[in-house]
Amino acid sequence: MKKLIYIISVLTLFVKISNAQDFIEVSMNQAIKLGIKNRNNIKADSLNVLIYKSIVKEKQKYILPDLSLKGNLTYYGDREKTTVPAGLLGNTEPEKIKLGTNNNTCGALDLNYTLYKPGLYTDINIAKNNNALADEKLNQTKCDIKHEITKAYYEMALKKVQYEIMLQEEHRYKSYYELIKGKFENGATLQNDFDQATLDYKNASINTQKSKQLYELSCINLKYKMNIPADTNVEFTDSIESLKNLNNMPMSKNLIADRTEIKQLVIENKGNRLQLMKAKENYLPTITFFANYSQYFQSNYFDYSNSFNWSPVNYVGIQVSIPIMQTIKNHELVKQSKLKIAQTNELISQETNDIQNEITSASIELQNAELNEQTSMINYNLAQSIYDRQKQQFQIGTLQYQDLLNTEKSIHNAQQNYISSAYDLLLAKLKYEIAGGR
Repeated sequence: MKKLIYIISVLTLFVKISNAQDFIEVSMNQAIKLGIKNRNNIKADSLNVLIYKSIVKEKQKYILPDLSLKGNLTYYGDREKTTVPAGLLGNTEPEKIKLGTNNNTCGALDLNYTLYKPGLYTDINIAKNNNALADEKLNQTKCDIKHEITKAYYEMALKKVQYEIMLQEEHRYKSYYELIKGKFENGATLQNDFDQATLDYKNASINTQKSKQLYELSCINLKYKMNIPADTNVEFTDSIESLKNLNNMPMSKNLIADRTEIKQLVIENKGNRLQLMKAKENYLPTITFFANYSQYFQSNYFDYSNSFNWSPVNYVGIQVSIPIMQTIKNHELVKQSKLKIAQTNELISQETNDIQNEITSASIELQNAELNEQTSMINYNLAQSIYDRQKQQFQIGTLQYQDLLNTEKSIHNAQQNYISSAYDLLLAKLKYEIAGGR
C-alpha cells in the first residue's frame, strides 16, 4: 500500500511539472522522489537488474533436456560401383556393380539430457548472486542520488536566505541613504556622510544582485540533480529553518551490517565461495543420457508413400566424460578463488572499521554543529537588539552614521554566522544520515 501511495505521489508531481503553466511547489522529499524517478543512471541500473534476472532464467533452462528434430535428404546421381570377386555371385569374372539407392532420406528425433554436469547448479546460484549484487548496487545509486539532491536542496535554501538577507540589507541602506539625503539637503549633515551613504547603498544593490544570481544558479543545479528542465517553473518550499527542524530517523540496530558497502562485499564474497565450489566441481565427470529415434527411406525414386522403403532405427545410451588435463589447469582456479575470499574478508574488516569511524565522527560533528548553531542564534539576537536601539538613536540624531555602520557590520556578521552554522548543521545531519545508511 505504501509503495502504491509513493508511485501515485511521484506520478502526480511529474504530471504537474509536465503541464505546469505557472509554478509548482516542491518540498525536499518531493524533489528526492522525482529525482529518483527521473535520473537516467537509476533507469540504467534498473535495466541491469532485469538483465541479471534474465541471465538467471537462462541458466535455469540449461537443466532442461535438449530435444531436436533432424532431417536429411541425399540424392546420388551416379553411385559408386563396388567390385564383386569372381565366383561370389556365380560370376566367372570379377564385376563392378552399384549397391544402394539414389535417394537416401532420414528423419530423426534426438534427445540429450545432462544427468550430471559439474557446476551446472552452481552456475545458477552464481547468476542469482550476481542479480542480488546488481540489486544492491541499484539501492546504492538511489541512496547516492538522494544525498546529492538533499545537499543541492540545502545549498539552494542557503543561497535563498542569503539573498533575502542581502535584500534586507539593501533596504536598510536605502533607508539610511534617504534619511541622510534629507538631512544633507537641509544642511544638517556633511557631504562626506552623504557620499558614504550613497556608496553604501550602491554596494548593497550590487551585493543583492550577486546573491540573486548565486541563488538562481543553485536552483538550476537542483533541477539538474532532479533531472528536470532548467526552465521549469518550480517553487522550492522548504526553508533552512524547516529543514533544520526535521527529525532525525533513528539508526538501525544492525547499522554496520545494513550499510550497502558491507552488503555488497558480503554478496561478492558469496560469489567468490561459489566460484571456489565450481572450481572444485570441475574435477568431477559429466554424465549425459542420449536417445535417438530415426526413420530411413531408401529408394531410387521419391515415392515416400511406399512403406516398404521405410525402416526405423533407434538407440539409447549414456556418455561419461572424465576430465584429465583440466584437473591440472583447475588447480590455479581453486587457488585464485581462495585468495579472493581472503582478500574480500580483509576488505570487509577494513570497511567495517571505516564505517565505525564514520559513525563516530558524524555523531560528534552533529553535536558540535547543534551547539554552534545555538550559540550563533544567541549572538544574532543580541546583535539585532543592539542594532534596533542604535537605529532609533540614529533616527533622532543622537548617533552618527559611522557609528551605525559599525553596528550594521556586526549584525551582518551575526546573520552570516547564524546562516552558516544552520547550513553546517544541515550538512552534519546529512553526514549522520549517510553514516546511518539512509
